Amino acid sequence: MRTRVILAKGSNLGKEITLAPFQRIDTDHIVLGLALRLPQLLPHDQSLDDVFEHWGDMRWAFSVKFVEHLRQIDEDYRILAEYAMVAEEREWDNIRVVEGYALNIPWFYATVKSMHKAKSHGITEVTVTPEGIWIEHAYHERDKGIRILTQGWASLG
Repeated sequence: MRTRVILAKGSNLGKEITLAPFQRIDTDHIVLGLALRLPQLLPHDQSLDDVFEHWGDMRWAFSVKFVEHLRQIDEDYRILAEYAMVAEEREWDNIRVVEGYALNIPWFYATVKSMHKAKSHGITEVTVTPEGIWIEHAYHERDKGIRILTQGWASLG
């Protein structure tokens, strides 16, 4: 049977619809990991101290700004390689949810989506908002959306 992967723009969804950590990838954590390993790639106006101090408040801003900065300095391949490495470690077919604010960047989202399609994964596109969840262009309140995603793995197309 073909593996279905949910690509969730936004955050805080994966833990609610998967059973184990190896079934989900948080792209914002991948971005942070790359910044920790290669701090020389950070924009000049960003520091890791600021990121750690305000991670909860500025997670989305840091992820988006850092990934776009990598693109501007022609180092975007690093974040894509990092993603592929994490996906390989978790075994591609075990992944059920990929989430994070970094997926709001069109070129990054398209590349992650293409990687999963190359592995013959079916893709369900989701956008998480504070009020609810958009699943394939249909809006649902959060509880109903989570129920659809957890009960409807086989029926999502």
